[in-house]
Amino acid sequence: MKMKKILLAMSLAAVASVPAAASAADLTAAPDAEITLSTTVTRTVPNDEAVLTLAVTRQGATAKDAQKAMLTVLNQGMKALRAALPAGKAVLQSGSLYTNPNYSQAKKGEGVKILNWTSREEVRVTLKDPSLAGEAIDAANRYFEFSGLQFRVSRDASLRNRSDLMADAMADLGAKAAV
Repeated sequence: MKMKKILLAMSLAAVASVPAAASAADLTAAPDAEITLSTTVTRTVPNDEAVLTLAVTRQGATAKDAQKAMLTVLNQGMKALRAALPAGKAVLQSGSLYTNPNYSQAKKGEGVKILNWTSREEVRVTLKDPSLAGEAIDAANRYFEFSGLQFRVSRDASLRNRSDLMADAMADLGAKAAV
């Protein structure tokens, strides 16, 4: 029985000392709570540009011959595109140009030989009216190899829509904050 009294007295002393120890500690206030508002706004925007990727490839006995043949067809094709498309509705831009040798297969006891040369240049046609893509392809078909057609939103339209999206987002955040 005496042992129970000693344990009870020790337990009470331990409980009584906890508040005293806590009050003696240097306690600081918790930081202010943070509240976050977020929103997502979406807008469907029509494609207002098309990019047609074309190429001209020609071969010749020499590098000069291959380039001359390629440039002749390239210039004819560019002229045909300019004639077929309304003024101010297309931007024609030449791209990568390369001229490479074509080699023979190595035969036993012999090295490889240059058989001929290939010259190639890519052209990008940016159409400010995507409905002109068919006309551009038809005009280019006789002169160019078709590499691809991509529809996209122009930079100007993208910037205009970003401003409108920002206004929509601010209005949505204002409505959420007022609740």
